[in-house]
Amino acid sequence: MKKIPLLLLVFATCSYAQIKIENGTQLSLSNGGFLYVNEPIVNEGTLTLNSGKLIIANNFNTSSGTLSAANATIEVSGGENQIFTFGSNDVLKRLELNKSGNTATVAAGKLTITDGFKSTAGNLNAAEKIILKSTNTKTAIVEQSTTGTIDNIVVERYLPAKRAFRLLSSPVTTTTSIKYNWQENQNNTSPLYANNSNAVSGYGTHITGSTSGANGFDATQTGSPSLFIYNNTTQAWTAISDTDTNTLNAGAAYRLMVRGDRSIDTYTNTPTPTVTTLRTTGTLKIGAHTVTGLNTTAGAFNFIGNPYQSPINIQAVLLASTNINSNYYYVWDPKVGGTNGRGAFVTYSFLTNSNNFSGSAVNQYLQPMQACFVDTFANGAASVVFAESNKFTTTNENVYRNASSAIPTLRLNVFDATSFQQGGTALDGVLCFFGDEYSNGLDSYDAGKLSNLDENLSIKVENSNHSIVTFNYPISTSEYAISLSDYKHQNYFFKAQLENYNGLTPYLLDQLTTTYFEIQNNSSYNFIIDPNNPLSSASDRFKIVFQTAVLSTNDFGRNIILYPNPANAGDSFFIESSLENAKVTLHNILGQSIPVTIINQGNLIQVTPKDIVSQGIYLVTISNENQINTVKWVIK
Repeated sequence: MKKIPLLLLVFATCSYAQIKIENGTQLSLSNGGFLYVNEPIVNEGTLTLNSGKLIIANNFNTSSGTLSAANATIEVSGGENQIFTFGSNDVLKRLELNKSGNTATVAAGKLTITDGFKSTAGNLNAAEKIILKSTNTKTAIVEQSTTGTIDNIVVERYLPAKRAFRLLSSPVTTTTSIKYNWQENQNNTSPLYANNSNAVSGYGTHITGSTSGANGFDATQTGSPSLFIYNNTTQAWTAISDTDTNTLNAGAAYRLMVRGDRSIDTYTNTPTPTVTTLRTTGTLKIGAHTVTGLNTTAGAFNFIGNPYQSPINIQAVLLASTNINSNYYYVWDPKVGGTNGRGAFVTYSFLTNSNNFSGSAVNQYLQPMQACFVDTFANGAASVVFAESNKFTTTNENVYRNASSAIPTLRLNVFDATSFQQGGTALDGVLCFFGDEYSNGLDSYDAGKLSNLDENLSIKVENSNHSIVTFNYPISTSEYAISLSDYKHQNYFFKAQLENYNGLTPYLLDQLTTTYFEIQNNSSYNFIIDPNNPLSSASDRFKIVFQTAVLSTNDFGRNIILYPNPANAGDSFFIESSLENAKVTLHNILGQSIPVTIINQGNLIQVTPKDIVSQGIYLVTISNENQINTVKWVIK
């Protein structure tokens, strides 16, 4: 059925030379309608496109009028050179480039695109006057495109208020410097805040690496660098040499410490972070993109960037690549890391479409202007191939969500106590898969461990650390060695998620206290690091073991029973134990001692808090000269 465009024309002047909308008049396009115009358009009144589509094959000038197109599409068409002149702040939902020849050039004004851009053919010189907008709710993307050249377009990336490293990439190739783009073409030559340069509030960030502002860097007291590249060959980070001559290439990957916008005081290490938007101006990447120069050693890490201003299905990218492990990839999530955390590496498994982090929403889509790590599969040359067909139409502005799977899984995350109690994010995590098709040795499903700035949790397989591991179904002698290091707190919680699992009962073994804690779905285990006891912070303190019979959480093999548990505030509790000369202490989960009255009655000990305790979890320690055990006591 042929579509008939609906057009409402009110007091507009038409001629073969041009279409002119006079001052005080309006041209309105109906919702869903379209209009093809082969003559120049001059708007001095009001041009309202609603949700329609305007196809322009000639010049377009709306500088003296009003363009209402926040829900509309404009297609740039035709084979002639075209000049576009916009108003000071025009807004458009979508822009399409479909020229059969020559170039469309923006002469003046500003056009902000909120949703999408598509290039089918032709050339567009945006002259830094067309902006692909990014906000806290939406980022304009470049949809699957065929061909075309788009120069001097401005691409934005909104970043929430969080002082943390980001793994970033560029969706354009610039002729201008890093300073021109991410520093808003300015830099501080003094570390004093009184001399801070901040020409455009809410945009740009400080990039440091000098005490004097040399080489385009923002001066700080220490001159410590904040922008790095990763050498895939040497497996090491290297600071950028300067920002005033180095440019940005589409797909190039960077690690950048983002403090906030340029209003931040870099003279202190504890400024209040602010939101910011990074702007990059250059030539959009349209078409296939191949990354070479990757590490040739099996299991080596490779740092790559998204070359497109669009989310991409990274699994599809890896499957089409050469000698790259397509079972998982790694993303730095600045949102996780516990209380005042600085972020952590999250490993995403395509085996189950899930990641190793409770609270992280990293998924299979690498976001616009985001970089990641992938592994070389086997010894030999490797390359990564991006294609337009890998693009995904919906951005994940919350950056990140989890999915579930039917494969038996055990996810173990570690929290600092404050983050755990407040429902915050984990410090780090591991993810285990079980199945007859998996081996207990290293294979292509096992993801290595990228080190975080703070706590690092991993499972050891063949004496190497891993963030995701696969195992055959456990037997009674199965043991998984846990490595936990780089403690920054004293009070911690493990939290377990056990899904689709039906086998021997897993236990978390605390080898310091010889405590066996049964791992159940959403179960948690509290432990404390004693600065006076180095064994409490040993990296191999914990392991996962399996038993045929279920051990009581109140009976660790030494006939210790605590009851009532849970109890009501004001209650006493009783301990039955075969330990001789046992001593009992009570602490809250922050490690603070709770005064108690103890009455020994042979093998029965009555313990009564001297003050009424509040609702929560408390730790009861029963010990003698040779043995020690810790039991949780819950107040309802």
